[in-house]
Amino acid sequence: MRVVTWLEKLTDESNTWFAALRAEAEGDFVSAIVLYLRDATESLRQGSLVRAGLSCSCAADCLVKTGDPGRSRNLYHEAGSVYRENFERAINVSVREALWSLERAYECYLLADDSDGAQQVREIYKPLTHRAYPFREQEQLQLPRPEPPSSNKTNSGAESRPSDVELRKAIQDFVQSRVSSKERGVSPKLRRGAQGGQIDEEDIVNQLG
Repeated sequence: MRVVTWLEKLTDESNTWFAALRAEAEGDFVSAIVLYLRDATESLRQGSLVRAGLSCSCAADCLVKTGDPGRSRNLYHEAGSVYRENFERAINVSVREALWSLERAYECYLLADDSDGAQQVREIYKPLTHRAYPFREQEQLQLPRPEPPSSNKTNSGAESRPSDVELRKAIQDFVQSRVSSKERGVSPKLRRGAQGGQIDEEDIVNQLG
């Protein structure tokens, strides 16, 4: 009986995201990583930062499960940067999306062991949350702390999984897409409004009513 390779599995699927979910559910974490990163790379090309951040963080989760904490931290950091960039893009459009993006960035930076990045996010999040929700109790305004996934080296799809070379190429392609995404950047107005925690108060007031 002919064995279907991981690449054939990938190309036969109409949706890379669902293919990644299926591979992860089957315990084929290495194939899932490649698929998640392909989805993240394509999402960056399409300008969908939320989808890119989600797929990147899912790939990092799978790397943890394969017992590869070093590369998982790198991907968590990239996911945090993607969510932070989405915050800059969203802040003058949707305060709620901006806050959600900061929460995800904070979680990813913690999982990446980047305490400085997490602290920078906290310094932006706290005053913005207080401004958006002035009547909430202080404890309700705290950033969530993530539960890291547990390591699990079981891989039921080992016979058809991609090689480490292909895995490294998927990571490289994603990182290169991140460089291109950063070069395209966001508008100067959004950068002035979001960097360093400087928030456009007028836009926030208009959104909140």
